Amino acid sequence: KALPRAGGGRARARGGTPWRWARSMLSADRAALRSQVAQSYLQIQLRELDLHVQNLTALATELAVVAGFALGGLVDVDTTDKNPFLSAGFHLSFVISLSASLYVLTQGVHVTIFAPTLALRGETPEAVAEALQGLREERIIVYQASSIGIWSFGIGTALVAWLLMQLWVAFVSNLIIGGVLALIYHARMRVNERFHLTFKDDLNTITNMRFTSADAKAPHPPPSQSS
Repeated sequence: KALPRAGGGRARARGGTPWRWARSMLSADRAALRSQVAQSYLQIQLRELDLHVQNLTALATELAVVAGFALGGLVDVDTTDKNPFLSAGFHLSFVISLSASLYVLTQGVHVTIFAPTLALRGETPEAVAEALQGLREERIIVYQASSIGIWSFGIGTALVAWLLMQLWVAFVSNLIIGGVLALIYHARMRVNERFHLTFKDDLNTITNMRFTSADAKAPHPPPSQSS
């Protein structure tokens, strides 16, 4: 009677050990795949962070030029003996344009400095995601301020045309400026509608996958048969 029990134990060992080994290997493969997905997602985030930094740097450079033109217009254009209402509108428009451009310049520089610093020296593993999300939010504010600066500069340019030019030349100039501003507005709306993205930064949703389909397809060991 001792021999059948020993053979049955060896059968149970032969039937149970390979299946336990397969399930442990499957768990290791899932952990490796989860780690690989997290690393790939981190690389994508770093690339997007670098993209936003380059865009804000270029935008700050362009608005610095607008600020220079606005300051030059405030200093060089003499409106002493001109229409006071047109003169006031011109000065206010250029002051708004200068202020918005300076905001874009300073905020763009601050964001492009501190966001990558947080991503590289953050104390938590989620530092890259926090830096990227903050950069996206600040980017919207900077874009809005840049639009205010450009529109104010265009309005001020249209008003100064009435102050310095002949009537028919000022009228034609305002038609051109108004057409260009309308084209800028429609182009921006078209581009926003075409390339609008909805960002979903849930790293846990990507990394903490349960692999339900793989678990469902995984073979289960047959029930051991007692002798």
